[in-house]
Amino acid sequence: CPNDCQPSTCNLQPQPEDQPPRSRCVRDHIYIRIRMSSNESEDSRQQYTEYRAIKRIRQACANCRRKKVRCSGERPVCSFCQRLSQPCSYNDGHTIQQGEQNSDVSANLQINDAGVISRIEALESQLKSLQEEFHRTQTPARQSSSPPRDELDGETVIQTLPDASPAIQDEASRPVLNSQGLGEDYRRFQKLPPKDIQDAIIDQYFASCEGQPYSLFHEPLFRQRLGDGRVPEYLLFSVLATGLRHCPIGSLHGYQSDAIEQYTKQSWKIVVKEWNQLDGGSDLDLTRAVLLHSVIDFTSGKHHQGWIKIGLTIRLSQDLGLMDEPDVTLSPIDKEERRRLFWSIYLLDKYVSCNKNRPAGIMDEDCTVQLPCRGEEFEGGQDVTTQSLEQILSLTPSTPPGSFALTVSVSCLLMKATKYCLSVKGGACRIPPWDPTSPFASISSKLDSLEARYQIGGHFDFAAVAEKFQAAGRATRVDLQYLILANALWYLSQCLLYHPLLLLRRPNIANISGHGARNFFRRALESVREHAAGLSRFMKEISIAGYCSKMSMHGYCLLVPSTVHILNLSSTDPAVQEESSQLLESNIEILKELSLTWPSAKLMVINLSPNGLCCG
Repeated sequence: CPNDCQPSTCNLQPQPEDQPPRSRCVRDHIYIRIRMSSNESEDSRQQYTEYRAIKRIRQACANCRRKKVRCSGERPVCSFCQRLSQPCSYNDGHTIQQGEQNSDVSANLQINDAGVISRIEALESQLKSLQEEFHRTQTPARQSSSPPRDELDGETVIQTLPDASPAIQDEASRPVLNSQGLGEDYRRFQKLPPKDIQDAIIDQYFASCEGQPYSLFHEPLFRQRLGDGRVPEYLLFSVLATGLRHCPIGSLHGYQSDAIEQYTKQSWKIVVKEWNQLDGGSDLDLTRAVLLHSVIDFTSGKHHQGWIKIGLTIRLSQDLGLMDEPDVTLSPIDKEERRRLFWSIYLLDKYVSCNKNRPAGIMDEDCTVQLPCRGEEFEGGQDVTTQSLEQILSLTPSTPPGSFALTVSVSCLLMKATKYCLSVKGGACRIPPWDPTSPFASISSKLDSLEARYQIGGHFDFAAVAEKFQAAGRATRVDLQYLILANALWYLSQCLLYHPLLLLRRPNIANISGHGARNFFRRALESVREHAAGLSRFMKEISIAGYCSKMSMHGYCLLVPSTVHILNLSSTDPAVQEESSQLLESNIEILKELSLTWPSAKLMVINLSPNGLCCG
């Protein structure tokens, strides 16, 4: 036998000549029960208790050998001896009587159970001691401010949200939140928070986001729709994600970005699903949600995703016909909501298009809808007629527009100034900027016209205007934010238009040997220094008043004049050097404060740091 079986136990059968011989004995496949030791785990016993294997035949017991019967070889008692209630013994001298079998098995089970129980008790004791040691090593401040991550949920991290509504200013009226009984979905911010938490974040949204600068809702109408359950879940998720950005970071225990990311993901999933099921065309809520997603992506540094989504937002608005006047059968509030939504998309399109390789998606000549009305007129539901963009940019005198309309007009000129400064090819570049027919002269004259007609820029008295607006309601305070942005963008446009590094890129100014070019460049240096200083002082003034951290565009209004101040540090005039150094330091400090809210401001601080500045 090839298996070296004993002659008395081998049952290898002779095979026919036309078949190959077998390589092992003919034996049945049997189950082998392995006896587990008491120190093995329960999982190991379940894994190895029974398995199918092919082994050499077991040694027969003495009783089966004497009677010459097949022995199953099971220990401690084979099946033959167990059936006949006879003693079973093997050549190792161990003999087990039938009466001893049950007691032996029971003893083994008791030993195993006792071992498992003792090990579990030891593990529980070790875990308890580790937990006590962990709590002893924690400082009181850590224990009070940072709960363990596995106990943190969507309700816990937003339990101390600041309230903007006077009705919930009292601390006792704020919702008391805890993590008891909440599932994993809440911990990952994958579900909407409770109603009271939603209200707190929505209050924060209307206090810090709505109208700064994107105006998407009529607040009383939105709250009415929210109470009636008519606000889509995807829009509510995006509003919550936008409002959470302006919550104090300390109240979120470091989980602010996690909440924003999860709410944004959940909103976008539903948006895609709704888009696939959309049959009757676009709607306003879908356009609002995609616009908020674009803003979140851009301000979070995801420029590629934001660029794609703003393009989708523009197409949705065009599909809805928002660039034209709304239907006259709509209510005044509905008509103004459509206008404000379109001009908000227009603003975002102009801001993200201030780039060499990103053309604007909305052309000015296609915008036939009138500009937004004043805030108190919108809140009161008044049906008023305002100017168009073409009318307000004309050099003819006109009635003063609202703050939102003024911001739209200055933003249009900002994009034109940026495109002119960054373009170094084409027919317009061959015309020198001092030529009255050049784009430079056209943009500069329109900026000067806005300054003279509407008292912005150098004629803006912030202290007096702020005192006047603060005495009014929330809608008028939103108008103040628009007025602040319009003035900052006016200064920014002037800084870009006269920036010496951008002017020297133009082919007709690269060689300033001519008398006209030298005089123009000298006046440009004086003008850009004046406007950069004016913008820095203005940003410091609104920062002290608490209006600087509301909009991400304020970061660019600090970065551009800072580059001018860096150039003026090399001036031959000591007074100019001292002034530029102080203004530069002030801008960096404001940027650091702004970076707590907007991640893009952090990159601006980093970009200014290689110039020998103390950026902290």
